[in-house]
Amino acid sequence: LRELRLRGEYRVVGGPGSPIPYILAFANMPRLRVLELELAQPEGLEPKPMWPAGYPAATWPWPDLIELTLSCPQAKDRIYRELPNSLRSLSLQYTPHYMDYAWTRATGHSSNAHWQWPLLTTSDMLCILRQCRLPALRHLALEYLEGDSEEQLLKYIALAFPQLTSLKLRRCHWVVDGGDNRERQDPWAVAVSLLQRSLLLAHRHMCACTRLGTYLTAYIVSPPSQKCGDAPRLGRDT
Repeated sequence: LRELRLRGEYRVVGGPGSPIPYILAFANMPRLRVLELELAQPEGLEPKPMWPAGYPAATWPWPDLIELTLSCPQAKDRIYRELPNSLRSLSLQYTPHYMDYAWTRATGHSSNAHWQWPLLTTSDMLCILRQCRLPALRHLALEYLEGDSEEQLLKYIALAFPQLTSLKLRRCHWVVDGGDNRERQDPWAVAVSLLQRSLLLAHRHMCACTRLGTYLTAYIVSPPSQKCGDAPRLGRDT
């Protein structure tokens, strides 16, 4: 088996008293190159790391892995420091995206109330990426709670992943019942400012930015045909 893609809701593998980590549940697939786990986190069930720290029986099972997608990432998951140099794509986002859930509630439609979104802060995400040694990474997708460490996070991405060609960001903030009345900067302006001070200094070029309410998805690509010294192309889709 070369590709495994699971979409649905997270379930505990094994008995309640002795759950089996996913790293062990999928260990008998040594030729795996693509692993996508897009699993919603049920409300009331504590999120579990894919590879718990100190778990004695696991060794890295997929030496040829090039794509990894994890829902509900955990800052204390051992898997990040074990990722192989062959990895080209890493996605650490939630299923479904928190911004989709918040938009559904804001528009008065039914929401997936039986799921949860324990969003990582920018500091948590920075802690995760500092464990990764992925010099050949080309694609990175992150979903996190906006915070004061965001500029530091983006600068680290620019330095740690020199081969990066695309970066997808979902910057979230909590939405409370009755709406969020706090004054906020335009998320487009915030993203452009952060990227100009960090990633763009490392010759990354923003091509498009899509905003949904107060949520934002930014894409940054560095086209092979574009020289590093060229002016970045900025665009906005609504």
